[in-house]
Amino acid sequence: LHVYDADSFRSMGFQVEITVTSQTQDITPPDILSFDFTPKTVDVSQSFARVQFTATARDDISGVKGANFHFRLGNGELRSGSLGVKSVDNNGITTLGGTLSFPQLIESGTYVLFQLSLMDLADNVHNYDADSFRSLGFPAEIFVTGQAQDTTPPDLLTFDFTPKTIDV
Repeated sequence: LHVYDADSFRSMGFQVEITVTSQTQDITPPDILSFDFTPKTVDVSQSFARVQFTATARDDISGVKGANFHFRLGNGELRSGSLGVKSVDNNGITTLGGTLSFPQLIESGTYVLFQLSLMDLADNVHNYDADSFRSLGFPAEIFVTGQAQDTTPPDLLTFDFTPKTIDV
């Protein structure tokens, strides 16, 4: 393995810089206009459950790329998902959508929005948390119910690999 750094490339006569110019620069992150999901309560006692998310957003120049979000239970358990672009109207309003799955027997409780990161095509990011969502009038909690819960991690009983020796 030979690793080349910028100085190595320069010593071999290669150019290592690139200049990017633009009349217009996009330095402003996008804004979320609406956000909702359904259902607000899921029961995972008999099977997994899916929550469908929809949102609208607007960006001033480059356009909305998408969003990543994380919901957290009080004990730190995270459920994460993403919102992809579904459509863009003539006014530059982007509709986003996505799904978040909750496995059967996952721990019950209130999963609160920990963070939603909305990105534009120039990689500007607007981060939102539960308080900012509530102040915008958006829901920020998913209620997970279930009678039985599996909170014990699995035990590794055996481990092996083959071959034990490799002649290179």
